[in-house]
Amino acid sequence: MPGRIGFLLVDSSFEVIFADDDVRSVLTKSSGLAASFQRGLSLLAAAVVPVQALSDARTEFSFAGHRWKRMQFTCNCCAGGPKTLQAFLLGAPDVQVTYASTVAAMYRLTPREAQTLEALLQGLSVKEIAVKMGINPSTAKTFLRSITGKMGVSSRAELMSKVLGLSCSESLQCPFQTALATNSMPSVSIS
Repeated sequence: MPGRIGFLLVDSSFEVIFADDDVRSVLTKSSGLAASFQRGLSLLAAAVVPVQALSDARTEFSFAGHRWKRMQFTCNCCAGGPKTLQAFLLGAPDVQVTYASTVAAMYRLTPREAQTLEALLQGLSVKEIAVKMGINPSTAKTFLRSITGKMGVSSRAELMSKVLGLSCSESLQCPFQTALATNSMPSVSIS
C-alpha cells in the first residue's frame, strides 16, 4: 500500500457509506483474533470519540498502526435532508522508532546491521540472531564486526557498554546511572 491513501466515508452513526479495500484490510486486521471489518470499524469509532471530545481541530490520529486524518462535513446530497458525514483518509503505516533504530541512524548502519543490533539488544546470541534474521551465523558475525567498526569499539561487550552509555547520557531516568555524592563517601584513613 506504499504511496496509496485509503478512504472511508461514514455517517454520524458510523454506518459505512464507502470503504475502499485498503481501509477494509487495515480495519479487519485491527480487530484481532475475531477478525472482522465491523469489529475494526467499532474500534475505530471508539478511537475517534476522544479525538472529537478534545476538539474538532485535532483531525489527525494514529490507529491500527497507521496515521489517519478525519474530516467532518455536512452533505445535502442524501435523501432525507442534510447529513453530517465523516471522511477518513488512511495514511501510510506508522514507522516504529526504536532505540536501536536511533543508534543505527547515528552511526549510519545499514538496515540489516540495525536489525542485528536490535536482536543483540534483545539479548540474543549470534546463533539466535542468525535464526531470527534467516542468515548464516558467520553472516551475523560479519554484521556485528561491521557494527563494532562503525561505532568505534572492538568487542560486543564494548558495543553494549557504548549503547548503554548513549542511552544513559540521553535519559535522566537511566537505571544504570548512580549519582555519588562526595560527602556521602565513607572516609578511610590509612595509618
